[in-house]
Formats: sequence, C-alpha cells, structure tokens
Amino acid sequence: MYIQSISLVIIIITLSGFGCSNNPKDTIGPSPETYEFDVAWSPDGEIIAACWHGLPSIRDRGIYFINTSDWSVEPFLVEEGIGSLYYSPSWSPDGEWLAFAKDAQIYKIKRNGDSLTQLTFTNRQWDCSWSYSDTLISYRISFGDSSGIWIMNTNGEDKTHLTRYTTEGIFTRGDSFLYIESVESNIDTSHMVLFCFKDSTNREIMRWKKGSPYHFYSYPKITLNHQKIVDLPPV
Repeated sequence: MYIQSISLVIIIITLSGFGCSNNPKDTIGPSPETYEFDVAWSPDGEIIAACWHGLPSIRDRGIYFINTSDWSVEPFLVEEGIGSLYYSPSWSPDGEWLAFAKDAQIYKIKRNGDSLTQLTFTNRQWDCSWSYSDTLISYRISFGDSSGIWIMNTNGEDKTHLTRYTTEGIFTRGDSFLYIESVESNIDTSHMVLFCFKDSTNREIMRWKKGSPYHFYSYPKITLNHQKIVDLPPV
C-alpha cells in the first residue's frame, strides 16, 4: 500500500521574539489535490501515525503506521466498511502512547496496540495534543457554551476549559500552548496566541482579518527546532 503525501498551502512564521507584524511569512503553493490524512511523527522518528478519515471506498478508515526506514505501511487500528472517523494523532513524549480523536471523542492507545482507553464522553471533541511534560492532553469542543480548548491530565481527569472562540491548538516545549481564536468573539478578526502555563500569560504572534489574504488559518504545527510555526490556511 502506498499513502500519497498531504499537500496544502503552508504558512511559515518565524517564532524568534514572538513578534506579529514584522516576521517573514513564506507561502508554499498547493498541489492539485488534498488527501484526507492527519499525521504525526513519533518522537524516535521511526513511525508516522496517519489517520485516514476520507472515503472508505479508497481505503478503510482508521490509523496506519508508516515505517520511515522503508516507507512500508501497516494497518494499526483500522475498521472495515464505513467505519469510524479518526483525526489528530498525537504521540506521548516517550513515544509509548498515541492519543487521537475517534467519532468526536478522545482516546489513547499504546504503541503496541494494547490498552485502548476512551478519555472523553460528552459533547464533540477533536484536535488533541499531548504535552511535552507528559502531564496534559488538550482537545477542542466544537459547539455550545463549552466550545473551545480544554485540557485534562493523561488519564482523562481534571478537565479544564482553557479558552473559548478557539479552533485548533498544540503544545510547545515548556508546555506553552499555541492556539488560534477569534478576537473577543469577533467573527471578522482572529489571532494566533502562545499561552504560557507557568505564568498564565498570552503572547499574540499574528493577527488577521478575513480575506487578508485568507479567511482562516488552522492546525498550527511547530518545526523540530521550535523556531517556526507551520500553519495551514485553506486554498
């Protein structure tokens, strides 16, 4: 089996100084198609976890492991037929656990396939991220008064509402948290924010209005050296 690469518009934002107005922004143009995978590289670099949530007529939905030594692909947690929807894989820092969203709930499973555990049970939860300190998992609720980013410990306990009017978010080194939100529920303006758990402070990295040049940005990722943000506006 061969998994085609994901191709999206990518915005790269330099993190140095956390400025928002003068940082260079490089755009890599889109390819003709976008493939419906969410991917996460394991901390040891040996495996890429790929969640397929596209058409089951193309391949069975679920999680596949891509071996980076020879790019072979193995089904890891896959369902035949219509199947469930799998999203946003995120590895624990030691690479022993994988968190992910399945049918709008957050789960975790060991790398060897043991100990599948459901961590959330209400509302609609997406977009999980495992903290570098191995103490927290973030997730997003997509509607209602509880919408926004939540955090919980890695056993699913002590759930806390972090911020509203928020799309996706991701932990960075030092357990800061990078997220995108509408500014004071203003639907025309959004910004990218870095929240520091140590002192509960926010740093605004980037602010934009719809159509300047994109309406939305989403799914921010941090490069391996933690100096740049890779961000994905829609094409």
